[in-house]
Amino acid sequence: MSEFEKIKLLGVDDNMTNKIHSKMKLYDVYIKLSSYAADKWGEFFIKSWKTEMDSDYKRVRVSGKHVIIENCTLEQAKKFKSKLKQAE
Repeated sequence: MSEFEKIKLLGVDDNMTNKIHSKMKLYDVYIKLSSYAADKWGEFFIKSWKTEMDSDYKRVRVSGKHVIIENCTLEQAKKFKSKLKQAE
């Protein structure tokens, strides 16, 4: 990833995170980034996410200054965030 600016995960953006399914307790969890992610950075991140995460849960996207983990429980989001922090 040396061709990209170093972007850090800053934490969950509580103002953007939203519940999408009340009965199943599913959320779109927004994780703040230290700077705006270029399209190529986002593509690289998504490809890495899909190959590195040891879970069947693969729904993630990058938009502006956020990584968005889609349709997940808060417990899943905490697990993913912890694993992403270890990879920094």
